[in-house]
Amino acid sequence: MGIMRSQVQWQNIFKEQENSGLTIVGYCRQHEISTATFYACRKKLGMNQSAFIQAKITQQV
Repeated sequence: MGIMRSQVQWQNIFKEQENSGLTIVGYCRQHEISTATFYACRKKLGMNQSAFIQAKITQQV
């Protein structure tokens, strides 16, 4: 059985991952967290992907 984390701990993990600049896979690998668990907990807590979308300007109009 894995580590039991509270809702607050998971929220902190999600914020830390976003601020780390790492992909979810990279962050989970570095912190020995199952990516399946990461996604399941994020969905369960209603914390789907950030509303921020990075866009790249390819042509000025």
